[in-house]
Amino acid sequence: MHWETRSSVAGKYLALDGAIPLFVQVDDKQLLLANDRILLEKMVALKQKASPAPGKDSVTYAAQFRHTQEQGNFRLLMAQLDRAGHRGGTDQQGDRPQGQTPAFFSGNVASFSRVFARMEQERIEEKDLGGKVMQTVTYQWAR
Repeated sequence: MHWETRSSVAGKYLALDGAIPLFVQVDDKQLLLANDRILLEKMVALKQKASPAPGKDSVTYAAQFRHTQEQGNFRLLMAQLDRAGHRGGTDQQGDRPQGQTPAFFSGNVASFSRVFARMEQERIEEKDLGGKVMQTVTYQWAR
């Protein structure tokens, strides 16, 4: 495997030529990662198009978690973390003896996924205003 420099209309980026695709673009303090070439090129193009002058309307960080789409993967990851910790089995609702403490990840942490099952997605935006940092968290719930 090795890194290869690629160019597109949006700019230059790196591509890892291994079995699992990985595309990277670094610009100053910002790192963009994607497992899809087209997605990375779109992110680079959007970043260039939407790079306002620093000020109080400039978003310095944005993230989004699509719970509806990822809750199965989240629960699977929690089960794998318990197995990696040599806990043995993982907790499914109702499969542990009465009074036994649930496994931490697949029992306790994964239960948050069930509690928030109607939440479709969460979006976080951060703005660096110099003397303070403002964060906005938006939750979108299923109707």
